[in-house]
Amino acid sequence: MSDTDKQYFEWFYRKIQAEGVPAVWTGSERHCGNYPALVAGMPGLYIFDAKEYCSMFYPAAWRYRYGVYAAEQNIKLENAL
Repeated sequence: MSDTDKQYFEWFYRKIQAEGVPAVWTGSERHCGNYPALVAGMPGLYIFDAKEYCSMFYPAAWRYRYGVYAAEQNIKLENAL
């Protein structure tokens, strides 16, 4: 990972932490492989922004580096973290 990549990740990580809403993954998403099965029941942060993020769920166990496209019906908002 280059320094530019690290800087971008650090910036994005802070952005997710500031804007994310605690949530638990409850459903599956038909557009992205096996990731939804791996995050079933997992707490994380959810960002709803159809224009910029396409609504994403960032699992806590992945330290928010990788997100899953998240329809609203696939997440449960709560104080999960």
